[in-house]
Amino acid sequence: MEKIDQTSFEELRKDNADRLHELDVLAGGGDLRGTETTERTIRAGIDRFCRGTTQTDGSWTVVNLVEETGVPRPTLYRYKRELELFQNLGASAPHGGAREELKRLRSELAAEREAAKAERARHRNAEAVLVERIHALSLLVASAMGEDSLPRMIELSKPPE
Repeated sequence: MEKIDQTSFEELRKDNADRLHELDVLAGGGDLRGTETTERTIRAGIDRFCRGTTQTDGSWTVVNLVEETGVPRPTLYRYKRELELFQNLGASAPHGGAREELKRLRSELAAEREAAKAERARHRNAEAVLVERIHALSLLVASAMGEDSLPRMIELSKPPE
């Protein structure tokens, strides 16, 4: 497979979009044959890859095309022209885009989850310290009021019914 430059990517994308439009027109008139229906499904999946709005991680692999289109892999391999188009587009696709954005967002999400986990641990620790100090203060107040005042303090702390 030869290296394809960026302008070729746009040309290939446009050719695919044009053929997809032709198939859509045929489908509107009810003139699609079975093979054209499958071709339309494959080309629509390729078009979604080009736009970056895929149901996958955006890697230009046959497995992802199968997942995107719902067309079984053995069937996909029978559509050599469309498969070659997909591979050429994948080879010439601009770097970055949806795939890189997805990686960046996943790493940001992982960092946010770790930060939230650390924050929850910090809050649990602060809560334990506060409970311990409240308990110590309660005992200190009880001892200052006399030993028999502890049950009275507990009764006073009950909410009114």
